[in-house]
Amino acid sequence: MIEQIMQFLARLLKWDMLSLDNQPVVAQVKSPPEAPKTPVQAPNTTLITFCTAIRDFEGGPNNLNYKNNNPGNCRCSPVGYAPMYGEVKCVDNFAVFPTYELGWQYLQNLVHFRAVKHPEWTIIDFFENYAPTGDNNSPQNYAIFVAKRCGVPPTTTLKELFA
Repeated sequence: MIEQIMQFLARLLKWDMLSLDNQPVVAQVKSPPEAPKTPVQAPNTTLITFCTAIRDFEGGPNNLNYKNNNPGNCRCSPVGYAPMYGEVKCVDNFAVFPTYELGWQYLQNLVHFRAVKHPEWTIIDFFENYAPTGDNNSPQNYAIFVAKRCGVPPTTTLKELFA
């Protein structure tokens, strides 16, 4: 049954979408790394490392980011979700994805598209937007944590990081 679902999702995800700079981006579901400190080697290892650090900062297997299949602990989107993510529910203003893999793909796409749209942002700027203080977050601590995992200072721009 799981294999049939994965085959269906693979067929569903074969459509192309355009990034904000009109370059084709093929949506693919990638599994998160097994061990938090050992990211899976992938074509964009920096993106995987960045997203893994977000997942780890948000909590472990007993936290809502895992229970909601939402590794980035992303709030519900006010504009909805692309069909490729399936039926995404909203519980207490946080997205609940049908599978962990789809939540992982959403996080990667969110980071990618923000980096494309705001290449001049530093890692600190990214987290001031992604996890604002108004939501009881510490963007500075978040940025330091993720930057350290990526091996760069938190003042690194997204263009430099993902180049």
